[in-house]
Amino acid sequence: MTQMDVLNSKLLSSVDDDATYPIDLTNGKLGLCIYYYYLSRWEEKEEFKQIAEKLLDDVVSHLSETMNVTVETGLAGVAIGISYLVKEKFIGGEINKVLEDVDNSILKKTSIFSV
Repeated sequence: MTQMDVLNSKLLSSVDDDATYPIDLTNGKLGLCIYYYYLSRWEEKEEFKQIAEKLLDDVVSHLSETMNVTVETGLAGVAIGISYLVKEKFIGGEINKVLEDVDNSILKKTSIFSV
């Protein structure tokens, strides 16, 4: 087993079926998602792409309007991460449609006119 295999095993064991693992870009599932998408390209292994897709599904399913707006741990970071995945052609879609709900949540939280 290579050092890369050990690293990947530890990364996966830390997030597998852990509902409390953060979804954010810098320390959470979205950051790992980007890592595994790249790994799937570099290693040309479908297994890594499937891991990345599962992580992305987890991120999307746990998005909440109660999240903060920061880049590090909040909605802005999720928007940046998903935009990056679209830009790098890891996922498809029209970016404005993909991020419509996230953008609306950020707008509500940052608007001076929000109630």
